[in-house]
Amino acid sequence: MKDHLLGRFDIGHEHVRLMVREGMGGEFGILPSPTIWVGIESPNWSLVWETLLHEAFEFVAFRSHVRYNPDSSISSDHGAYFFAFSHSTFSDMTAKVAMFTVPALPFLRTAWEAYHSPRKKKR
Repeated sequence: MKDHLLGRFDIGHEHVRLMVREGMGGEFGILPSPTIWVGIESPNWSLVWETLLHEAFEFVAFRSHVRYNPDSSISSDHGAYFFAFSHSTFSDMTAKVAMFTVPALPFLRTAWEAYHSPRKKKR
């Protein structure tokens, strides 16, 4: 399976593409256009849903300039990022994440179910 576009969804003041791919976990990128990738290989739907939620929050944190890398290196471990924001910023971030995930979730669920369908052709 190559990356598959599920759609473009609002996340505040911009549209972000949602892509699924094989594998687990996720990531986001901004070039050539803002995109969130979610791996759908996990047989556990809640882990796939968690990945979408995690990446959407991290994308919004990045765009809100509240995600920091303590050593300023772009090649460091992503686990080193830390986030600092006020409660009102958290509320704004949560609203943007909800704006994105609520309409995107049914598309992600459908793609995950199709990938794990017993009727799916063997690779």
